[in-house]
Amino acid sequence: MKKKILSTLSGVFLLVGQAMAGEQVSAGQDSGSPEVQKEAQGYSLGYRIGIQMKRYSAELDLDAFSQAFRTGFAGDKAALGDQEMRDALRSLRGGVQAKRIERRKGLAGKNRQEGAALLAENATNAGTEPAVASDIRFAFKLDPRLSGGSYGGERWVSPPTYTGLSAQNTVEVRASVVDAAGKPLDISPEWRPDNPALVSVAPGNGQRVTITVQGAGESRLKVTANGASRELSIKTLEKDDVIRLEITQ
Repeated sequence: MKKKILSTLSGVFLLVGQAMAGEQVSAGQDSGSPEVQKEAQGYSLGYRIGIQMKRYSAELDLDAFSQAFRTGFAGDKAALGDQEMRDALRSLRGGVQAKRIERRKGLAGKNRQEGAALLAENATNAGTEPAVASDIRFAFKLDPRLSGGSYGGERWVSPPTYTGLSAQNTVEVRASVVDAAGKPLDISPEWRPDNPALVSVAPGNGQRVTITVQGAGESRLKVTANGASRELSIKTLEKDDVIRLEITQ
């Protein structure tokens, strides 16, 4: 019966032994008389047991613990019977486990509350703060003569310089406004040519517009959207009444 009781506390002494094993202590480091060494050893072991019991949130009567420790160490008869001590240790173990579960639930609840608060804050910010545009990306619709007409479907390209076919004086352009992470934003940019007599844009605002050139020359087209700004350089050549355009991003 006593062996069963002592086995309940063996886990504590095992943890203490593991902690002590982590310290590289050599025999040459001991100093002082045997009495001083014994005092230091006893204090160190007692302190480590106290730390371990505190870590497990065990509530003990320290006076009773000290008295019983001295009695057991001296080999004297215990004040409690084996069954009483076994019941007491079982109760202690159950209380420690209950506190662990309660602490874990408390941490989980705290994490859930903090997560919910963060989601609510993000939702609030998303509803009140305007989206900030970081860049504008362009794509040009190929002339039907290259895309195969209605049978081939629409084809869009995004080269550094788009070159139209002969006698092509219009081109559809699509603008994608993105944030700093590259996520598309539902924002309609504004298109402003610096030479409206040469270059016109319809409509003046939108993600998809049609650019039309009226003759030979050069112009710049400024596109802005919520803090982002890009310019398109438009150059047109006219030969034998045939216009050919180039648009550079």
